[in-house]
Amino acid sequence: MKEQDLYLGIVAVNYTTGDISTPNTILEKKIGVEENYIFRRTGIQNRFYLSAEQSFLNLALSSVNKLLAETEIKPEDISVIICASTTFDKNSPSLACEILNQIDPAANNLDCFALDINAACSGYVYGLDVVKNQLLSTYTEAKKNYALLVTNEAFSHFLGNSPTSDIIFGDASSATLIELSAHVQKNWKATIHNSQIGSVRDRKNSIVLFNEYGCNKMLMNGLSVYENAVKTMTYSVNKLLSVNNLSVSDITMFIPHQANSKIIEAISRSLGVAKEHFYCNIKEFGNTGASSIPICLTEIFYSEHKQVPYTKGMLTSFGAGFAYGSMLIEFI
Repeated sequence: MKEQDLYLGIVAVNYTTGDISTPNTILEKKIGVEENYIFRRTGIQNRFYLSAEQSFLNLALSSVNKLLAETEIKPEDISVIICASTTFDKNSPSLACEILNQIDPAANNLDCFALDINAACSGYVYGLDVVKNQLLSTYTEAKKNYALLVTNEAFSHFLGNSPTSDIIFGDASSATLIELSAHVQKNWKATIHNSQIGSVRDRKNSIVLFNEYGCNKMLMNGLSVYENAVKTMTYSVNKLLSVNNLSVSDITMFIPHQANSKIIEAISRSLGVAKEHFYCNIKEFGNTGASSIPICLTEIFYSEHKQVPYTKGMLTSFGAGFAYGSMLIEFI
């Protein structure tokens, strides 16, 4: 069967945040700034941090287990597990393999492609692209063709060294079940189309996470990130629209990475699109890295924001490196 005869769909998506809700008032006292300073600069009012009882793995498993319970998919039906993060707690074993060990302890599935990726805040869009290509390479009508895309970010483990980044980032995971099929399925939330993915040079190392003498640190050049994010995401959206012979007016909902409300507003101006067409929930969650877009999708799919059938959406992202990417979807 040819690739053009197959459809890729999002079956379900959910998310889990850290247990500790952290409003601006706590951070404003900590860094010594006036009330409302953080909201004015970022559009953020709250973010969530992991509690002492939450581990990096357990944060991811919380979303994965909710997804499996909701969809009743068996682990042995999953052909691909991709985990995207900027804040992995170890180099090996991979989070993808750890998740597979947890959900399939009897090793009933010995044919699952399990891989971690780090595309920073673009991890979800990159992950969708990896999932698409891997499912296409192994597709057969004789088996179920499911993939699990997990995002998992524990930024709180890296904060405390830079007020610029300390006020922005929060912790969250997400899990998305994706299916490749010869037909669009009634239980899908959206179909996934083509993407435009790339990277631009970051000469200034504008966003850096590292370990120094056993201490995790994060540093960020906010102005450089802002300028490059606006320019690059605008370029990515326009190029993907051009490839698909679409205009901005054909897109019902833009779903950008939730980096900073000022960045989202600037992109809407750059594209000439009213900000009402840009989904934004950064106020409640802060910047959750690779988890930010799937959190938005969860709210859109399961709330009053759900669009009418087959209206088009545009995912667009930007992260350290700088890695960027956009993807066209259609709501069902």
